[in-house]
Amino acid sequence: MPHFLKDTSMRWLPRLVLVLVLCCLVPCQADDPSGRDALTIELRALAADCAKIIAKNEGGSVAIGEFSGSTDIKGSAGPRVQLTLAAELEALGIEIDSEDYRFEIKGDYQPLEDPKSKLQGVKLIARLIQRSTGEVLAEKPTGRFVFGAETVPTMLGLNLQPKLDADARQLSDQMKRALKSPEVHLQDTRLANAAASNYAIEMLVRNGDEYVARQISPDKKGRPFVELHSQEIYGVRLINDSEHKAAVDLRVDGVSSFAFSDTDSEFWIIAPHSHVDIIGWHKTNENSTEFKVVEDFADSAAARLHLKPSASIGLITAAFRAAWEKDATPPDDEPKLLAELGGRVKSATGFGKDVGFRTKQVSLVIGEPRDIISVRYNR
Repeated sequence: MPHFLKDTSMRWLPRLVLVLVLCCLVPCQADDPSGRDALTIELRALAADCAKIIAKNEGGSVAIGEFSGSTDIKGSAGPRVQLTLAAELEALGIEIDSEDYRFEIKGDYQPLEDPKSKLQGVKLIARLIQRSTGEVLAEKPTGRFVFGAETVPTMLGLNLQPKLDADARQLSDQMKRALKSPEVHLQDTRLANAAASNYAIEMLVRNGDEYVARQISPDKKGRPFVELHSQEIYGVRLINDSEHKAAVDLRVDGVSSFAFSDTDSEFWIIAPHSHVDIIGWHKTNENSTEFKVVEDFADSAAARLHLKPSASIGLITAAFRAAWEKDATPPDDEPKLLAELGGRVKSATGFGKDVGFRTKQVSLVIGEPRDIISVRYNR
């Protein structure tokens, strides 16, 4: 497996075969491309509800508006909801058009304890509006309740280490504690969820030809915050101190770091006891486009995807999972059933310059979420 090592001058130097084999930066796609996370499952049902109502009203194209979080939450759900809902509607044959449309779908989300199960999750409310009248259609879709070990923390911007053997009740209790009293471990410039955690991140800011780690500190609510200034170019160091490979879903302002890639990748693969520096949006296997802080939403990544401004702008989230080759033995603590089934099935930030960033695709089995690390850069 060819590997590459990046130096501080942004040139790629294939120095030694041993180094190339040990220091690879590899994006990865989940084995089963039809795999769905908890949010996708709920949005698929929501899209089906909307499609039926649109058909009863003589059809037409749809614009996807903003999905905003409640005032006490700054999560990454907005852009993710917009992109996923648009994809599910298109799969049902509905045209998405932000200019010439007959209907608009917009909504809200908030942390909520489900009254029946008493489990902590996210309540998602959507409104289907007829453009000609400005009215919400009478048969409006009902709210959807989202629950998931990775989905809820990333939607709400939580820092969480889901217990791999936890049941739904225990996981819900963890989320409630993370919402009420955030607990993280900050050491120098390193952010982790606990002192003994195998996973961590650092925020890097370009200084000349180098990327320098910047201090992360708690905000007034105890949530990790890093000061990033307008026009600064930055990166995210993903750290894996475990004995196995790690698969990391890195999202910026709710948008996947692979959103602009010409590949179908979903995860960055980090070798055991190593780290990699992600310095931009994956573009091709030869280049990435720098992460750049912009003041104007029109210049942001979310805007390039034709999304509306969202309260999630200003949040970076890295979700870590174990990864292993299909025929290899999974980590001992990976949930047995998941391992037997073959693993998981599946200001703002804008753009700087294109930079050399060599990657390749691999096929690995992806395990359960082990760490969700969030850091805010917009107060």
